[in-house]
Amino acid sequence: MNEFSFSNCRPALQRVAYLAFGLSCLFTSGAWGQINSSIKTGCAGAISAPMAQIAAPYQRALAALNGSEVGWCAIASESSANTPSEAAFWEFSSAAFVFHALRGRKELTPTQLTAVREILTRIPGLGNPPTRLKQIDTALYVHMRTLAAQDSTEAMVLIDTIEQYSPAVFKTLMRRSTRWGDADDN
Repeated sequence: MNEFSFSNCRPALQRVAYLAFGLSCLFTSGAWGQINSSIKTGCAGAISAPMAQIAAPYQRALAALNGSEVGWCAIASESSANTPSEAAFWEFSSAAFVFHALRGRKELTPTQLTAVREILTRIPGLGNPPTRLKQIDTALYVHMRTLAAQDSTEAMVLIDTIEQYSPAVFKTLMRRSTRWGDADDN
C-alpha cells in the first residue's frame, strides 16, 4: 500500500508554480509593453502607417521638448486616419501634446525650434514658419482650432478622450480655450 506524502506532490506543485509564474510574467510584460509604448514605435502596433506619418513630426518635436506621451497611445488606439476628417482629428490629438509641452516656456533651443518648425511648415497657408515663441504658440493654436472646427461634435468627443487619457494635456487645452470645435475665435 502506498502512503500519501506531500514530498511525492512536490514536483507537480513546482511545475504548477513555475507555470503560474511564467504566465504572470507573460501577461505583465504584455501590459508593461502597452504602458511603455510610444508613438515613435507605433504604440505597440496600435497605429496605422498613415497615423504614424501624421504623428512623426509631432513626436520629434515632443521628444526635443522633453514632453510626455502619457495617454497618446491610448488615444491612438481609439483613432484612425482612414478619412480626411479622421486624419485631421488625429493630427489635432498629436498637436495637443506639443502644445502642452510648449506651455510656460520662455525660449526654445535651436534643436527644439527646428523640431517645432517642422510641424509649422506642414500647416497650409502659414507661409514662412515663425521663430518667436509667442508666434509659434499662436500658429499652433490657430492650426488646432482649424482642425477642431471641421466637426464640433467630433471635436468634443476627442476632447473627452484626451481628458480621459491625458488630463494634463486636457487642462492645457482648456486653459487656452473652452470652445474647441467652435469656428468662432475666442
